[in-house]
Amino acid sequence: SLMIAAKYEEIYPPDIQTFQKMSGKTYTKTELLRMESAILRKLKFNISFASSLRFLDQYSKSASANKKCYSVALNILDSTLLDYKMLNYLPSLCGAAALFIAEKAVQKNENFASYSCHHEPVSYTHLRAHETSLHHVCRLMLEK
Repeated sequence: SLMIAAKYEEIYPPDIQTFQKMSGKTYTKTELLRMESAILRKLKFNISFASSLRFLDQYSKSASANKKCYSVALNILDSTLLDYKMLNYLPSLCGAAALFIAEKAVQKNENFASYSCHHEPVSYTHLRAHETSLHHVCRLMLEK
């Protein structure tokens, strides 16, 4: 499994002899390759997944987010890693929510104060009833 991970993540993965040395020469080259093949067949070669970080990267590029905004979004996203509730949400939604919160935090809207003065207050219950998935994930992230 380490050989598969190295081939997936590294630009220049270690060669087979390196893995033989790591195993204390317990396994031959053929045995290591057979085991790698068996693992990949068992997984049906489905070893790739899109993480929320990959979505955040893509959304940041699309939104032309600056480095500060990206860093804040990354910290928000990192804070969700230990929360089991966040596993209920798609990685794409978590990446979008982190960027949304970061943009609101970094690029403060100066017109917000004048805008909010002209509208009636809205109850928390009303807001929760009309909450979208993005809003819900944002609220969970902000509760950290």
